[in-house]
Amino acid sequence: MDKAADIVRECQTAMTVKSKKADRRTNRTRRSLSTALVDLVKEKRFDDITVQNVIDRADVGRSTFYSHFRDKDDLFQKKLGGISQPPGRTD
Repeated sequence: MDKAADIVRECQTAMTVKSKKADRRTNRTRRSLSTALVDLVKEKRFDDITVQNVIDRADVGRSTFYSHFRDKDDLFQKKLGGISQPPGRTD
């Protein structure tokens, strides 16, 4: 019984380690979304940009966007977090 429990623990550990590492598709999707947001910010105010604008520009599905980010502010914070707030915001 202990051997079975050890095997289960090893499998769970391996799955956790593997799931934490982002694969190339994930990196490419996130990079595409970040680039799309940056390009859109160059064209119009941050407050005028919608998630739909970002996913259209990045050619990514809505569910894919939301599997990576909560909203456009989350995308901004995670990818461009060195800036204190989105451009055009006066909060």
